Amino acid sequence: MPYRFVRAVVAIALPASLVSNAVSQKQATDGIPRELWGKWVVVRELDTRTISCWGDRQAKRIIGTTIDYSPHTLSWRSLHTRADGAKVRTITANEFHDENSGGSVSGSQIDFQQLGIKGATITQITIQHPDESVTRTTSEFPGDEVLVKTPDTLVFSLCNVYFEAKRVVAHSR
Repeated sequence: MPYRFVRAVVAIALPASLVSNAVSQKQATDGIPRELWGKWVVVRELDTRTISCWGDRQAKRIIGTTIDYSPHTLSWRSLHTRADGAKVRTITANEFHDENSGGSVSGSQIDFQQLGIKGATITQITIQHPDESVTRTTSEFPGDEVLVKTPDTLVFSLCNVYFEAKRVVAHSR
C-alpha cells in the first residue's frame, strides 16, 4: 500500500512542476514587450521612504528626460542598449515590499501606497541587456525594470530613487 501512495504523489507532483516551468518560460520574451514600445518622459520623482545613493541634484537630472522602447532597443539620452529579452511577472504588494525594502525599520521601506499603486498586484517588466554605465554611482539603465502602473504610466527606480514616466508617443510597429 505505501508503494502505491508514493507512486501517486510522484505522478501528481511531476506534472505540476512541469506546468510551473512552462508558465515562467512563457513570461520571458525575446525583446521588449509591445506594451512598452514608444517614448516615455520622466515626469516626477516619487516621495518615498528609501535610502538612496543619490542626492537631489542627481535625481533632478532625470526629470524631463525620455526613455524610448522599441522591439529590441532601450534608449535614454544618448545611451542605447540592445534588449536581449525581458521577464514579465505579476508581483504582489507584499512581494514588492519584501524584495525592495530593508530588513529593519530604520532601513528603506517602500510599498505600493508610496508609489500611488492602488491594486494588490502589478505587472513588473525587467529588460535584460548588456551592462551599461549610466553614471559613476550606478550601472542601472533608466527604465530597464519597470512597474506598469497604467498603460500610459510607468514607475522605475535608479539608485533607490523612484520616478514616474508618462507615455508621450506610442511606437507604431
